Amino acid sequence: MQLQDLMVEPLPAVADHASLKQAALLMGERDLLVLAVLRGPEIIGTLSQRDLVTDGCAKGRTPQETSVSEVMTRGVVSCPLDADLGTALSLLEENRAEALLVHAASGQVVGLLDRLRLLDALAHADVEAHGPLPEYVRRVQGNPT
Repeated sequence: MQLQDLMVEPLPAVADHASLKQAALLMGERDLLVLAVLRGPEIIGTLSQRDLVTDGCAKGRTPQETSVSEVMTRGVVSCPLDADLGTALSLLEENRAEALLVHAASGQVVGLLDRLRLLDALAHADVEAHGPLPEYVRRVQGNPT
Protein backbone atom coordinates (compact mmCIF):
# COMPACT_ATOMS: atom_id res chain seq x y z
CA MET A 1 0.00 0.00 0.00
CA GLN A 2 1.25 3.48 -0.91
CA LEU A 3 0.57 6.93 0.55
CA GLN A 4 -1.36 7.75 -2.61
CA ASP A 5 -3.83 4.97 -1.74
CA LEU A 6 -4.52 6.46 1.71
CA MET A 7 -4.31 10.22 1.33
CA VAL A 8 -7.29 12.49 0.86
CA GLU A 9 -7.19 14.32 -2.44
CA PRO A 10 -7.67 16.94 -3.59
CA LEU A 11 -6.21 18.66 -0.56
CA PRO A 12 -9.03 19.36 1.91
CA ALA A 13 -8.57 22.95 3.01
CA VAL A 14 -10.22 25.87 4.75
CA ALA A 15 -9.31 29.57 4.85
CA ASP A 16 -7.71 30.83 8.06
CA HIS A 17 -10.46 33.45 8.46
CA ALA A 18 -13.31 30.90 8.21
CA SER A 19 -15.30 30.20 11.35
CA LEU A 20 -14.94 27.02 13.36
CA LYS A 21 -18.53 26.24 12.45
CA GLN A 22 -17.74 26.45 8.72
CA ALA A 23 -14.70 24.20 9.20
CA ALA A 24 -16.66 21.66 11.26
CA LEU A 25 -19.40 21.52 8.63
CA LEU A 26 -16.81 20.89 5.91
CA MET A 27 -15.23 18.12 8.00
CA GLY A 28 -18.62 16.53 8.53
CA GLU A 29 -19.66 16.76 4.88
CA ARG A 30 -16.44 15.13 3.66
CA ASP A 31 -15.92 12.79 6.65
CA LEU A 32 -12.52 14.33 7.46
CA LEU A 33 -10.47 14.47 10.64
CA VAL A 34 -8.09 17.23 9.51
CA LEU A 35 -8.08 20.19 7.12
CA ALA A 36 -5.16 22.18 5.76
CA VAL A 37 -5.44 25.87 6.67
CA LEU A 38 -4.77 28.41 3.93
CA ARG A 39 -3.89 32.08 4.00
CA GLY A 40 -4.32 32.94 0.38
CA PRO A 41 -2.43 30.26 -1.55
CA GLU A 42 -0.07 29.47 1.36
CA ILE A 43 -0.64 26.51 3.70
CA ILE A 44 -0.01 27.87 7.20
CA GLY A 45 -1.21 25.03 9.40
CA THR A 46 -3.79 22.34 10.01
CA LEU A 47 -7.08 22.16 11.85
CA SER A 48 -7.99 18.84 13.41
CA GLN A 49 -11.08 17.65 15.21
CA ARG A 50 -8.90 17.66 18.31
CA ASP A 51 -8.13 21.37 17.77
CA LEU A 52 -11.87 22.06 17.46
CA VAL A 53 -12.63 20.28 20.72
CA THR A 54 -9.66 21.14 22.95
CA ASP A 55 -8.91 24.68 21.79
CA GLY A 56 -12.38 25.60 20.61
CA CYS A 57 -15.31 24.07 22.45
CA ALA A 58 -13.54 23.13 25.69
CA LYS A 59 -12.33 26.70 26.12
CA GLY A 60 -15.82 28.11 25.66
CA ARG A 61 -15.23 29.70 22.27
CA THR A 62 -18.24 30.35 20.06
CA PRO A 63 -17.97 28.32 16.82
CA GLN A 64 -19.75 30.99 14.77
CA GLU A 65 -17.47 33.78 16.00
CA THR A 66 -14.10 32.05 16.39
CA SER A 67 -11.82 31.89 13.36
CA VAL A 68 -9.88 28.82 12.34
CA SER A 69 -6.62 30.75 12.82
CA GLU A 70 -7.35 31.09 16.55
CA VAL A 71 -7.27 27.35 17.25
CA MET A 72 -5.35 25.74 14.38
CA THR A 73 -2.03 23.96 14.74
CA ARG A 74 0.59 26.24 13.26
CA GLY A 75 3.14 24.91 10.81
CA VAL A 76 2.91 21.79 8.71
CA VAL A 77 4.62 18.45 8.47
CA SER A 78 5.03 17.07 4.99
CA CYS A 79 6.10 13.83 3.44
CA PRO A 80 7.08 12.88 -0.12
CA LEU A 81 4.52 10.90 -2.08
CA ASP A 82 6.97 8.06 -2.58
CA ALA A 83 7.70 7.58 1.16
CA ASP A 84 6.74 4.28 2.75
CA LEU A 85 4.09 4.02 5.44
CA GLY A 86 6.65 3.47 8.20
CA THR A 87 8.40 6.72 7.30
CA ALA A 88 5.09 8.57 7.29
CA LEU A 89 4.27 7.24 10.76
CA SER A 90 7.71 8.21 12.04
CA LEU A 91 7.18 11.77 10.80
CA LEU A 92 3.81 11.97 12.54
CA GLU A 93 5.28 10.65 15.79
CA GLU A 94 8.43 12.79 15.75
CA ASN A 95 6.40 15.94 15.15
CA ARG A 96 3.40 14.99 17.31
CA ALA A 97 1.26 15.81 14.30
CA GLU A 98 -2.30 14.75 13.50
CA ALA A 99 -1.69 14.76 9.74
CA LEU A 100 0.90 14.96 7.00
CA LEU A 101 0.73 17.00 3.84
CA VAL A 102 1.81 14.74 1.01
CA HIS A 103 3.86 16.35 -1.75
CA ALA A 104 4.97 15.26 -5.21
CA ALA A 105 8.61 15.33 -6.32
CA SER A 106 7.96 18.84 -7.68
CA GLY A 107 7.12 20.03 -4.15
CA GLN A 108 3.44 20.55 -4.96
CA VAL A 109 1.12 19.38 -2.18
CA VAL A 110 -1.14 16.69 -3.62
CA GLY A 111 -3.05 15.44 -0.58
CA LEU A 112 -3.34 14.98 3.16
CA LEU A 113 -2.91 11.86 5.28
CA ASP A 114 -4.30 11.80 8.80
CA ARG A 115 -3.01 9.65 11.64
CA LEU A 116 -6.12 7.45 11.87
CA ARG A 117 -6.07 6.46 8.19
CA LEU A 118 -2.39 5.62 8.45
CA LEU A 119 -2.70 3.60 11.66
CA ASP A 120 -5.66 1.70 10.26
CA ALA A 121 -3.65 0.78 7.16
CA LEU A 122 -0.64 -0.23 9.22
CA ALA A 123 -2.74 -2.36 11.54
CA HIS A 124 -3.63 -4.46 8.52
CA ALA A 125 -0.31 -4.17 6.69
CA ASP A 126 2.34 -6.68 5.78
CA VAL A 127 5.21 -5.74 8.12
CA GLU A 128 7.90 -6.75 5.65
CA ALA A 129 6.52 -4.36 3.05
CA HIS A 130 6.66 -1.31 5.33
CA GLY A 131 9.60 -1.82 7.64
CA PRO A 132 9.55 -2.14 11.43
CA LEU A 133 6.39 -0.91 13.09
CA PRO A 134 6.03 0.80 16.46
CA GLU A 135 5.10 -1.43 19.38
CA TYR A 136 1.54 -0.09 19.67
CA VAL A 137 0.85 -0.99 16.01
CA ARG A 138 2.26 -4.49 16.56
CA ARG A 139 -0.04 -4.90 19.58
CA VAL A 140 -3.07 -3.96 17.45
CA GLN A 141 -1.97 -6.57 14.95
CA GLY A 142 -1.73 -9.10 17.79
CA ASN A 143 2.05 -9.43 17.50
CA PRO A 144 3.76 -7.50 20.36
CA THR A 145 7.26 -8.88 19.66
